[in-house]
Amino acid sequence: MSQLEKIYGGKMSEDYLEQYRILHSEKSDYGTSSLDYLDEACLVIDYLSPKTVLDFGCGKGSLLKELSVRYPKIEFYAYDPAIPGRDVLPIEKVDLIINTDVLEHIPEHQLPEIVEKIASISDNCFFSLHHALAYQILPNGKNAHCTVKPKEWYYNLFCQYFKTPYPLKAGRHEHSVCITFTPTVDFINQYHLIVAKKRAHFLQFQQNEIQHRDAEIQRQQTEIQHRDAKIQRLLERRNRRLLYRAKAVLTKIKKQFKRSERDFRLNVLKPIKLWFKNRLSTSDKSDSATEIIPLPDQESDSPAQSQKKSA
Repeated sequence: MSQLEKIYGGKMSEDYLEQYRILHSEKSDYGTSSLDYLDEACLVIDYLSPKTVLDFGCGKGSLLKELSVRYPKIEFYAYDPAIPGRDVLPIEKVDLIINTDVLEHIPEHQLPEIVEKIASISDNCFFSLHHALAYQILPNGKNAHCTVKPKEWYYNLFCQYFKTPYPLKAGRHEHSVCITFTPTVDFINQYHLIVAKKRAHFLQFQQNEIQHRDAEIQRQQTEIQHRDAKIQRLLERRNRRLLYRAKAVLTKIKKQFKRSERDFRLNVLKPIKLWFKNRLSTSDKSDSATEIIPLPDQESDSPAQSQKKSA
């Protein structure tokens, strides 16, 4: 059984790990988010004074590089199954384990064995957890966070393998922290100061983003207004041209109509009028030349009778 199978209980899919190997090789900035917990890690180290520290799921190792500069007397170890050269667990026992944004990348059914393995390496652990889907998508199209659970779910899981898990707030609302050692009041106060500064910084960052977005929206609106004004001017110019052409066509049609009307009067109406006038004059002459012959009276005598009377 390989070192990888020993740590992950022989159930971690090699294909699944290959997705993260591809992601790490293609994106130079992926696996560097652990630096966001530099202040918290320094607070934990100052509080516990460990001699050996393991970053379990170290990614690019950005956090360990910074910690090794600040604490040169401490031995730091890195482990990440998706990073070639760091995919073998370098040590079996350490004074402190740092685990930042790792557990949400592990399938839910494998988490108990992973947490149990971490607990066997050290009783003192610093866990940072993410309770929402990631922005990053794996090469196979799936979300990088395959396990999205609330902080209460993780707390119940830690209670099974650690004596005193202690949940804490984080700098962002979708994050949380859990430590497996008993903190003092002074530690809690210092930690809350760090979180308050981070939240204030994050709020300021959000406000800057909102202002930048509002400025960008304003710029786009101004561009739209300028473009609409330009389009309006072009439309007005086009409408003026169309109106001028329409007037020219209408004038031409009127001229043609007047010419046609004149031709119609000369070529059609005038001959018709002349014909009717001639017709009427001819009719009047024929009527005046016709003699009126009276009809014979029914009571008058016939010609034979009139001759007899004259005889």
